[in-house]
Amino acid sequence: MSRSDTGAPATLVRGRWAVRIPEYPLALTWTDRAGDRLAMISAEGTLASIETVDGDGLWRVQAHKGGACTVQASPDGSTLASGGQDGYARLWDADQGEQLAEIALKGWVEHAAWAPNGEWIAVAAGRVVTLCTKAGTVAATWGDHPSTISSLAWRPDSAQLAVGHYGGVTLRAPVDERPIRRLERKGSILSVAWHPHGRHLAAGCQDQAVQVWNMRKSDHLYMSGYNTKLTSIAWSQTGRYLATAGGPGATIWDFSGKGPKGSRPLSVVGHEDLLTALAWAPTESLIVTADAAGGTNLSRITDKIVRTFARIDSTVAVSSVAWRPDGRGFVIAQEDGSVQAYDRNAADA
Repeated sequence: MSRSDTGAPATLVRGRWAVRIPEYPLALTWTDRAGDRLAMISAEGTLASIETVDGDGLWRVQAHKGGACTVQASPDGSTLASGGQDGYARLWDADQGEQLAEIALKGWVEHAAWAPNGEWIAVAAGRVVTLCTKAGTVAATWGDHPSTISSLAWRPDSAQLAVGHYGGVTLRAPVDERPIRRLERKGSILSVAWHPHGRHLAAGCQDQAVQVWNMRKSDHLYMSGYNTKLTSIAWSQTGRYLATAGGPGATIWDFSGKGPKGSRPLSVVGHEDLLTALAWAPTESLIVTADAAGGTNLSRITDKIVRTFARIDSTVAVSSVAWRPDGRGFVIAQEDGSVQAYDRNAADA
């Protein structure tokens, strides 16, 4: 890694550090709650840890031969789970970068998801989801899905795992052999996200729509009209807003009161190309949105108003964004290997 200083790209954000790696930074994940260490995996299969005060590299390993697909930190940040094109899921010590466990699977290991209680890690390869303990012991193998798994998401209480695939979503409980329920939906599900209180399950769809099931009732919502398929969806920390990326900007649905049915959504505009990443701040209704043209916007959602108050301009597509756990700043990664950290100025409060 090489490190350099960054200037202030906007009045209300301040560049802290920037590093560049000779690879494509695929995904970012925090390995401590204070936001002092960040793990990053590249498409080429390299897993690395960065100290986020100055951007210094801590350790670097070749995690997967032939390329990597995903990395996720455990809730306490002590363990990293990675999946690769070599057909393995691996667990790593987040402090030292030492391999702790290895699970051999069939096919690319494209998805991994830690249960919020830290007791389970689910990994998906092809049509099969494998459930492991935090030590890497296989506890269950579920191969009864109708197609390749496209996404995984745990309910906040860790009692259910949502598995997205063609034809809908399968809900599973840890260790139980049979699924709890199947939520049917024509076409392919590309992304799934639980409401912070488990009230709803949202799914981004291949046919340029978002599907939301009310888990306490038998009804559901279907919102269509997007420009592209929906690969990125995320709930705000309170669960009031659902952000969706399906075009050159984010569409945000308000679930307060009677919910979004029959109402107009909010929009984050100002992007020149399709969104490639979005992330809500962990402490308030701030959202970072980034696009394929290299633009990154920081916006605040207040009731029915979207105010974009900072923008970072670049010419290279953004591949991933991650907020600091304390909400005081965020990190963006770009396709050319650039990884940059920004702090929020107090003036944006």
